[in-house]
Formats: sequence, C-alpha cells, structure tokens
Amino acid sequence: MAGIPESWKRFRGPVAALGTAAAITALAGLHQNPGPAGLQVLGAGAPGLESQAAVGDLPGAELPETAEPAEGALFLVLPQARELVALDTAGQEVVARVGLPQVPLAVVPTPGGVSVFVLFEDSDVIRVYSAQTFELQNEIATGLGALRALSFSPNGDRVWVISPAPGEEEGETEVVTEFSHRLLELSDPRSARIPRGFGPVLPNRRGTRLYRPGAEGIGIIFSQNLEVIETLPTSLELAAFDGGYTELWGLNGQGQVTVVDERTGGEVATFDADLQLRPPVVTDVVSFVEASGRGLVQFAPRSREVTARIGLDFRVQALTRGPGETVLALGAGGEAAQIAMGRVVRRWKVAAEEGGSGDWAWPGGEDVLGDDVWGVASLVQKNGSFACF
Repeated sequence: MAGIPESWKRFRGPVAALGTAAAITALAGLHQNPGPAGLQVLGAGAPGLESQAAVGDLPGAELPETAEPAEGALFLVLPQARELVALDTAGQEVVARVGLPQVPLAVVPTPGGVSVFVLFEDSDVIRVYSAQTFELQNEIATGLGALRALSFSPNGDRVWVISPAPGEEEGETEVVTEFSHRLLELSDPRSARIPRGFGPVLPNRRGTRLYRPGAEGIGIIFSQNLEVIETLPTSLELAAFDGGYTELWGLNGQGQVTVVDERTGGEVATFDADLQLRPPVVTDVVSFVEASGRGLVQFAPRSREVTARIGLDFRVQALTRGPGETVLALGAGGEAAQIAMGRVVRRWKVAAEEGGSGDWAWPGGEDVLGDDVWGVASLVQKNGSFACF
C-alpha cells in the first residue's frame, strides 16, 4: 500500500467535484469569452450564517428553476496556487480559474450540481461558487473553528460538517454539526460530539444514519439526534457506499479492501490488495488506484471479484466518476483517461488555457498538478429529488 501524501493527513475527503450538464455549455462559452476579470479574483461575500448581504446581492446568485444532472465538468482545488480550477472534459481543456483568499481544503458539489462548496485550511468559512458562472454566490462563517470535512444528504436538504471539539484540536473527539440547506443558505445548526474519525460523514440512502470511518471502528450516528448509536469494530479509514447504498467499500488500516453491510453493520469481506490509500470511486464497479499509481483495479460489488486491471502510462493524481458509468483519471502532467467496461476508451491531454500561466496550464507536459492535487472527485448525483439544488 502506498503511503499517505502529507496533505492528506489533515483531510481525507473529496477535493474535486463534477459539475452540471448545464455547466458544460457555460464552460465552453467561458473559454470562448472569458468574461469579467472578477472570475480570476473574486471579492469576499458577507460572512456569517445570517448573511449581511442577501444571496441575490452577490455575484452570480441567480439560480435556475431546475437542476440538471452532472456530466462532464470537473472542479479541482489547487492548495499551493490558491485556486479553484474548472476543466471541461468534453472539450478537453481548462476553461476557468478562480482565485481564492485562503489555502483551499476541499470542494464539494451540491447534489443538484448548481453550486460547489469550498472549505479552507484552518478556517470556519464556507464559500459557495456557481458551477455555471464560477462566481461567488455566498460566504458563510460557521463559527465552528477549522472545518475538516463537509457532506450533503442525498437530496441536498441537509449539510453535515466536521470541526474540532472546543479546546481539543488534536483530541479524541470532534464535533459534527447539521445545518438545514436551502438556496445556498445554511440555517438551524445543531451539534454533537463524536469520536475522531476520517473524512466526511457518509449518509445512507435516506440520510437517517451517518457513518464515520475511524481507526477504532465505524461510528454509526442517528441523524435525528446526532447520537452515536453503535460503533462497528471494523477499522475503515477511507470508504464509499456502493451504488445501491447496501455496502460500504474501503480500505482498513492494513491496506486491505474491506466491505461492510449497511443493514447489519457486519463485515462481509476483507481481502489483500496492493492499493493506494484513497477512497474508491463507485460506478457499476468499485475502482481503486494501484499502489504504483499507474493503474486501476476494479471489483464487482456483488461477487467482490476483480473484474479488470487497467494499466495507465501516467501516474494517477485524481480519480473521479465520469459521465454515465465511466471513471476519469487525471495525471500530474495533464494526462487524462476515461475508463469504461474495464478498458480505456478515451485518452487525451488537457489543453492549456488561453493566456494561462505556465505554472499550471500544462505547457510542454509540465507537472502543474504535481502533489498539489490530492484526494478524489465527488460526482453530483444524477438521480433523485434535489430539494436544494
């Protein structure tokens, strides 16, 4: 098993996010017409859970009436460059870069794909950006201390964030806080202490139970009162639900692939595999990155057998679900591959942004991502009822 990158030690959650189908059109249009300079460096919004400025007063705040399924637009955060970057995988190019005021920690999409939420290192602030125009829509100061992770309920009506327990920055407990989420605003917070774990909480299909992997086991949190109702003895550090929300797939502390039944909480399978310590990507199969970084291993959810081993001619730096049941792999030099049905179906190299700076626009194969891109992407869910976009 490959070692954990230094930047993963503080947060093991998603730092890239797929945007909306509508964003593809906006991405292509923006590449042809870059628009105002404000997309390069955005001004600050009004802090606080009770915003001093209404959402409609902030740039890009107008929301569409309906949310489109997520297809094709990829968002990455680059900590060293302090940027949010948008890639158009259909057009195979970088089309937008947004300057950020602090070092970003993660970018998480709303389930409907209209916006992305950005977390920052050592900050209680959440910034909300449009997935269509890339403009700042809201800035929320939670007052919870340095946020560590964020996740949405499947339909987007609730948000859970993880923060340190007061006075216990490196203690054995953390705080989970639930917010109601609607129209880019967070309200009605309620919090509870939970055992320290890894990454964001993982809600089941209805959001009635939350799973928090940790070194000592998997904590199961009853979402109605945020109490830990059970701790499974399985050590699971990085995990994701399968497509049917019936099993949790991930790696334990020994680097073994571990499968846990959501209904019973029992460990149903554990087997050795030489893989990188990062969350799997779930489509119709479960995909992990090989320890070398130059290939993927895919498992069938039901049989738990290896269905494919896909070799790549570049080192994978980010892995995400792509359109349909495909997987997208990004390399440090801008290389990209789309995998479907156990094989690579498309390869390309991300084109440089017109007028982009040489430190990140992939000129001449320069390693512009390097170790700056850590973690994996989160796909906006394509099915279901999205209460809050």
